[in-house]
Amino acid sequence: MEPLPVFERLEFICIIWFIFEYALKMLISYDRMSTFLRLMNIIDLLAILPFIIEIALNLVGFNTKNMRDLKQDFIFKFNGSNDLQFAFLVIRVLRVLRVIRILKLGRYSIGLQMFGRTLRASFRQLSMMAMVVLTGVIFFSTLVYFIEKDVEGSQFYSIPAACWW
Repeated sequence: MEPLPVFERLEFICIIWFIFEYALKMLISYDRMSTFLRLMNIIDLLAILPFIIEIALNLVGFNTKNMRDLKQDFIFKFNGSNDLQFAFLVIRVLRVLRVIRILKLGRYSIGLQMFGRTLRASFRQLSMMAMVVLTGVIFFSTLVYFIEKDVEGSQFYSIPAACWW
């Protein structure tokens, strides 16, 4: 299913604006290296990098329509002989990373900043809770696997498969 053309144009305009903003920020910065190495600037670069690569490939003459469809399986037939297909795979994975643009909103939202501070302050408790949940998942998936492994047609053919249950 193709996106509506108006959304494609809007995305293109926004990406051009982000590229302009990023380039201007790097050009104006007094200490470019420290500016470049800030976490939010790295996130900005990772968010716009796939689009820069796609625009460059379009200018060279490559058909980049195949890079947009993440469900297309031609990429997964990669056998090591075609570096271009591997490059398309990398670019498609980077396109998924555009979701990290949401992290840019953290600069402007007091609520998101407070949420980040809360997560940072509760890291030890949250990691302990994650460990308890992970232990429970592994225990019960192992239990289900050994109970169901001999049943004909069982979907629990391994412990990791039982984890999804």
